[in-house]
Amino acid sequence: PDWIADTIRQRAEAHGVSPWLLLAIIDCESRFDPYAEGDRDRRGRPRSHGLIQLNDQATGLLWHFLDVGYTSPYSVWHSADYLALVAAGEWADDGVTLRRWSCYRIVMGR
Repeated sequence: PDWIADTIRQRAEAHGVSPWLLLAIIDCESRFDPYAEGDRDRRGRPRSHGLIQLNDQATGLLWHFLDVGYTSPYSVWHSADYLALVAAGEWADDGVTLRRWSCYRIVMGR
């Protein structure tokens, strides 16, 4: 939906990063579905959540997302704002960069 893409663009522009890059990563991760769930464990429980597929085990990014004050991986605004801040380098010193997303590597051809 347009409102999802508009929110992603707004958050990217607010943090001075490429809207195109965020849109491409999110399209790859969830096809713009804020309720996407993936990377299921042996019991079928989802390990990755939301628009940007925050993982609670493999990358631990869900825990970082919550630790820095966001409350729902299913919120379009929270997910887009978090990814934009990651792209802007907000937590690079902590090792939280776009390289933690497999779709970043796919989009960038690496």
